[in-house]
Amino acid sequence: MVIATLRMAGLAAALVLAVPAIAAESELPSGLSTKWHVSLDAAGHVVDLAAASNIVPVLMEPLRQQIRQWEFVPGKRDGVPMATETTLVVDVAFAYGAGDEMQVNIVRAATGGNAEFGGPSGVPEYPQLSLLRREQGLAAVKVRYDGEGKILDIGLYEAAPKVPRALGDAAIAAVKHWRVMPEKIGDVGVPGELIVPVCFTLDFARNKPDCHMQLPGLERPTQANQALALNSVTSLATSVAGEVL
Repeated sequence: MVIATLRMAGLAAALVLAVPAIAAESELPSGLSTKWHVSLDAAGHVVDLAAASNIVPVLMEPLRQQIRQWEFVPGKRDGVPMATETTLVVDVAFAYGAGDEMQVNIVRAATGGNAEFGGPSGVPEYPQLSLLRREQGLAAVKVRYDGEGKILDIGLYEAAPKVPRALGDAAIAAVKHWRVMPEKIGDVGVPGELIVPVCFTLDFARNKPDCHMQLPGLERPTQANQALALNSVTSLATSVAGEVL
């Protein structure tokens, strides 16, 4: 079983936000990762913004308004800033404020290329040998791609903890079929690299692997099935961590 972290977290967030007065603090989701397609002008202003992942409606508009106020550093060509397209990942956390009101905090935001499931063939299959051996683990797959999103090289991220070979091979075989979306500077795609964490966990296992690990060399924690960009051509002009919706 491969954990669909975002889907479960989104459902939990929707339930808690719908009934904050009766939800116990222990029932709060730990956090939620949202993904957006962003178009910037040459000055780093947001000119177009669209959700690239399923976001609970109660969070959609507040987040959209917040992001539109942010200033970005756009990509450059020959040292000249240009209109840029990128994927923005915004992680939020939930807490109770005064009067048991829900408080949503921005934890981090990062730009870069992106990758998504490319259909059924992009869903990892649990190897039979690993099932028999009860093997689990987080396989961090590293992808290098060209400006058109074609995968040029793929393998396990060298800095990540080792996983059983069968799980690593299954993760790589699946991610080969993912759809890669590079950043664009002036409508021209930019080559880049991604880390795609694939988590294998068994329902009946007493000890389950951590599918939200902080991998060495990466600024953001991994989240199962969520691609992490390594070398974005864009960035936020200022830190937004700690902002409250």
